[in-house]
Amino acid sequence: MLEDFEIRKITFYNDGYALANVNFRLGPIVIRGAKVFSKGKKRWLSMPGRMDDSGQWNDLVYFPDDNIRKKIEIAVLQEIDKLNKISQGEDKND
Repeated sequence: MLEDFEIRKITFYNDGYALANVNFRLGPIVIRGAKVFSKGKKRWLSMPGRMDDSGQWNDLVYFPDDNIRKKIEIAVLQEIDKLNKISQGEDKND
């Protein structure tokens, strides 16, 4: 799916819409503090960011290629699903 990509750590928590904190490596760059959110049936990966003086959140990590960002999001969400299945005892050597 992605060359030279590795999910390094997923920390689950329940904080409103936030599901997990994710650290991953893409090539020589490590991204720490990406978050997975869920609202209704929709889930998405948000890059680390900070709030500016006007109250707007701005990503600190930006991928100009939406295709790469989407592939990262899919890989992270698939890994979360896999870990959830394992923790619920549903993994049957998939």
